[in-house]
Formats: sequence, C-alpha cells, structure tokens
Amino acid sequence: MVTLANAMSLLRLFASGIVTMALLNDFFYSAFVIFFLAALTDFFDGFIARFFQQTSVLGAYLDPLADKCLIISTFLTLWGKGHLPLWIVVMTLVREAQILLGIAWLYLAKKPFEVSPIFIGKINTTLQMLFLVFYLYYLPNTPPHGHHLALGVVVVSVSLSMILYTKMWWKLAKNTPYSNNTSS
Repeated sequence: MVTLANAMSLLRLFASGIVTMALLNDFFYSAFVIFFLAALTDFFDGFIARFFQQTSVLGAYLDPLADKCLIISTFLTLWGKGHLPLWIVVMTLVREAQILLGIAWLYLAKKPFEVSPIFIGKINTTLQMLFLVFYLYYLPNTPPHGHHLALGVVVVSVSLSMILYTKMWWKLAKNTPYSNNTSS
C-alpha cells in the first residue's frame, strides 16, 4: 500500500534524477532547491510513518533506497562535473556496497535480520545530506573553506558507520544477537 510516507520516499527517489539533470545542465540553484526539499522529505516521511502509524515493509526498503539514490547520484554527478574529489565518491559507494552486500549475505545465509538502519547510519545519511545542501548552495562557486571541515565530518561518519556495520555483520554471522533499537 502506498502511504503518504511512502509517497514522500518515492518523491525523493524521483528527485534524485531531477537533481542529476539540473547539475548536468548547470542549473545549480534548481539542483540546490530540489535537493533541499528532497532532503526534507527524509525527515518528514519517517515522522509521518511513525505518527500516523503508517510504517510498512515497503517503506522499510523504499526510504533507504531513496536516500541512497539521492546521495549517490548527487555525489557522482558533482564528481563528474569536477566539483568533488573521486575519493569521497568511492568511500560513499564502498559504504553503500558494504550494507547491500551484508543484507544480501544475511538473506542468502537465511540469517534472521530486520531491515533497519543503525543509529550511526541515520546520522551518516543526515550529515551527507547536510553537506550536499551546503555544497550545492554555493555552486557554481567554490564553497567557503568550511566545506573542508564539513567534508571531514562526513568522512568520519562514513568511516564509523562502516566499522559499526562490519561489527553488526560479524555478530550476526556468529549468531550473536545484535541490538538495534532505532527502527523506524
């Protein structure tokens, strides 16, 4: 069933393509506004799902998929246009691949698991979106020197997220219960 929360995730998924096209055509202000509004839907869809009791299996998959598409497509496009270094794109892609491969492994190994992000994963997504909002705001100009600090914070959150997801996969591989009390 498509709920309001799921519709917002679908809008975010659709917005990732629009942001990409806007960036490819140097419509930087449009890319900024659309990305900013799409990022806001990430907060509101979770809030709406919980407040109106609209959580669903579809939403558990659709919400992180929309986040990943929006973030990865924006990072890739900014790199392709020469605005971001390749290493941050690779780091982001490796993290996302790690999560997807972990889920695939659990599924294939018939290990019980719940599709639910860990807390640092939510923080990481938020920090990546905030960084991209900040970065897009200043395009086509180079963002002020503060963007190096913001990028450093994203690097730390991506790294910490990768470490904690690895720890979670390892515990699940050893059939050790893993507590994740941040389900949305």
